[in-house]
Amino acid sequence: MAGIVGAGPDRTFLGTLDRDEDVVAAAALAHACGWFRHDDEDEDYLAGAVNCFGCRYRRWTSGGFSCLRAALPARLPPLP
Repeated sequence: MAGIVGAGPDRTFLGTLDRDEDVVAAAALAHACGWFRHDDEDEDYLAGAVNCFGCRYRRWTSGGFSCLRAALPARLPPLP
């Protein structure tokens, strides 16, 4: 089952790029997130789509990924 499990800096998404349901769930999360930023081109797994799978704050885990944005300072410098 896809979804965010936990809260705060240890938010973990359980799901994979292989399941359409997981991709749709991660897209909904990314669209609702004010901190979504596209990752580097070589780490963008969905060709520019707004989706947690392609976010610069996503870090892979064995069953999905964790969102590390909450672990960063509240004020970040502007994006280039």
